[in-house]
Amino acid sequence: MHGDFEAQRHWMEITAHLPISQWYFHDLEWWGLDYPPLTAYHSWLLGIIGSWINPAWFALYSSRQLDDPSLKIYMRTTVFVSEYLVFVPAAVICLRRFTRMQGVQTWESYIALTTVLLQPANLLIDHGHFQYNTVMLGLVLASMSSAFAGRLLWASVFFVAALGFKQMALYYAPAIFACLLGACLSPHLSVLRFFRIAIITLLSFVILLAPLLAGSLYDAYRGIAPIDAGQAPLSKLHILSALPVLGTLQRTTSEFYDPLIQQIDQLLHRVFPFARGLFEDKVANVWCTLNLFVKLRNYSTSILQGLSLLATVTAILPPCVIIFRQPRVDILPHALATTAWGFFLCSFQVHEKSVLLPLLPTTILLSMNKGFGRSVRAWVGFANMLGVWTMFPLLKRDGLVVPYIICSGIWSYLLGLPPTNYSLYISHAVSKDSLYPSTACLQLAFYAIMGLWHLGEANIPPPSGKPDLWPVINAAVGAAGFGVCYLWCLWEMALASRRHKSPPQVEEQVKLKKLKPRNARSKRALDKQAPKPIENPKISLFLKGSTCSEIVGHTLRDLHSLKRPLAIKFSKKNDIHPFDNVSSLEFFSAKNDASLLVFGHNSKKRPHSLTLLRMFDHKLLDMIELHVDPESFRSLTQFKNAKYAIGMKPLIQFSGTPFESPDSESPYMLAKSMFTDFFRGPYSQEIDVEGLQYIISIMTGDEVAGEAKPAIHLRVYLIKTRKSGHKLPRVDVEEMGPRIDFRIGRMQVAEGATLKEAMRKPSQLLTHQRKNVGTDIVGDKIGRIHLGKQNLSELETRKMKGLKRKRDIDSGGEEELLTTEEAAEGNSDLDDDLENKRSKIAV
Repeated sequence: MHGDFEAQRHWMEITAHLPISQWYFHDLEWWGLDYPPLTAYHSWLLGIIGSWINPAWFALYSSRQLDDPSLKIYMRTTVFVSEYLVFVPAAVICLRRFTRMQGVQTWESYIALTTVLLQPANLLIDHGHFQYNTVMLGLVLASMSSAFAGRLLWASVFFVAALGFKQMALYYAPAIFACLLGACLSPHLSVLRFFRIAIITLLSFVILLAPLLAGSLYDAYRGIAPIDAGQAPLSKLHILSALPVLGTLQRTTSEFYDPLIQQIDQLLHRVFPFARGLFEDKVANVWCTLNLFVKLRNYSTSILQGLSLLATVTAILPPCVIIFRQPRVDILPHALATTAWGFFLCSFQVHEKSVLLPLLPTTILLSMNKGFGRSVRAWVGFANMLGVWTMFPLLKRDGLVVPYIICSGIWSYLLGLPPTNYSLYISHAVSKDSLYPSTACLQLAFYAIMGLWHLGEANIPPPSGKPDLWPVINAAVGAAGFGVCYLWCLWEMALASRRHKSPPQVEEQVKLKKLKPRNARSKRALDKQAPKPIENPKISLFLKGSTCSEIVGHTLRDLHSLKRPLAIKFSKKNDIHPFDNVSSLEFFSAKNDASLLVFGHNSKKRPHSLTLLRMFDHKLLDMIELHVDPESFRSLTQFKNAKYAIGMKPLIQFSGTPFESPDSESPYMLAKSMFTDFFRGPYSQEIDVEGLQYIISIMTGDEVAGEAKPAIHLRVYLIKTRKSGHKLPRVDVEEMGPRIDFRIGRMQVAEGATLKEAMRKPSQLLTHQRKNVGTDIVGDKIGRIHLGKQNLSELETRKMKGLKRKRDIDSGGEEELLTTEEAAEGNSDLDDDLENKRSKIAV
């Protein structure tokens, strides 16, 4: 009753009954408030609700050490409600986004989510020992989820909220700061993004502190002073006394802002208790272990603070440098885990419960690609089992031995870990993610030490001169194991940073599509997603950026009208930068089965820009940025005439020398390919002339060296057929709109291997050319026949008198051919014979 349970109850008591200016000053000897303002606001809300149910639970002074079963039920319920309102939704959304980004199968993502929600350390500390750590961890997960989605501003807001709930979230602050700063500098400098993140962060802190500071000013106006503080002069404040120069300043007059300074000073003094020393209890970090050999209490606090700062900076610098140079969200869990381990091992004033912070991002590594392989699963399980084992002395004091056995046993059984299962270490199957023999021996040695420690602690009493023998051994072994976990996380982060940016490869995607259906419905769904010889018509998805001008909005609307019904349009704005991070757009592509995306955005540097993206297997293939000319733009509604029927295929005309460039990486060739894919519509073998209702004409000028690239002019004309008095009608065209002029911006061409895979034709559509058979220009089949050498002397011809030879035996014995007159006479005789035959037949 005198632990964290009474502390949380007491905070609800004082926040519900005392003025806000006295929250951080009231009776500091009895569990004084030492958490940031968001915890105070949370306690105030729960205290108000509890006082409405039963005023005796939180009565000022008289409710101390209250042992009421109904109060315990209420307090336990607040933990459940807080967890299910913050931690559980954040965990579900965060892991869903991360697993989809990593290309993880659905059943593996469910198991990863279960391992996070059932972490034994979280359950035992929050629901057994009693704290609200899951609220802070849930806000951190919300920040990670926003970063995965590319919403860096929301990531900043949620992380400030996590810091405002518990100062232990500072364990993650260096990695978050390095990631956000790197995103402002890579792949190019973005000053606007830097200032937006900075302003949003400062505004979040202002909103967080506003109720406390405004309440202090209001209490000072009413004449209410902080208890035990009085009107302390400015020179007596904790902040100024810590600074050598300002600590000598004296002031005799009071100012109106003195209550604000007093509140901020007391808040920092309570939240960061440097006066408590390097560590309080037996905690498994470097300093508690070092104290076994070197008595650190013999050194001054300033020296210990300097050593702690140096060691902490050394531990967290490598992961911060990696994620600063490569601000990729897929390695963000590695960075958070490594920096949190560095803080836990080396920072100042560490509690044994602080191990929850590195354990959370370490457990999230199970949800990455191949996260349930033998290596990652063994290390994540080892870190969690070691973490909950180091808290056993605290849990034993709270009478939580049985919950400790049950929670840790169920979690180890779920992942197939010791002490319930040893197959992970004794399996002889060899694979890429197999454990090294040295790793298996090291972890098994730690598991054996943990088991022997439990046997010794339960059966062997410590010597009278060393009552803390077993907790000290626990802390020393835990510190060694946590040091190994830190090195493994750093090594995994270094390896992950060298891998390609896109998480899943083509073979992994093909592997996902070979799932066996469980019923007819799932079979139809899988058949619909399976590759086809002739794919479904390409669906286009239209999205708006965080800042979207009216011109861009009209352009998106008109292009959506031209593309209907194969188009989806989002109305909500999205803080996405396609050339910086395309993961969110890939997620939208997979979610809506859209292979073409049009993203509209407007900024001072790139005004009225449209980014056309083309996906292959829901991964980016190529994209091009086009800027709309606002002067010449005319929307579809500005042309007051008839429109074409929805679903008709257009005639597409490209005119201009740049569209015939032999350079495949030319921006105009990429734009031509993009527009062709965008407007071509469904595949059809026959075309009805009556269905040709409109023409899309895309034109450009010639490129001139030293001048700006020519604009691309998009015009849409309606086809009208009129009577002409002949068989063929007279065809007229009338501009229908929209009228858009584009300027070429940035572009990203497809990689060679990816483009080759995307252009590969299925075997069903490959035409096997028959030998010597082809088609001519009109499409008629023609064949070629090869003959051998012909002997014309043996060629039989029709026997007729005109070709017969007349033998004339003369003295020379030679034959003479008929003369011309004789041949003509013979032919006349032949004609007479034929005429007589015809007359007989006629008769």
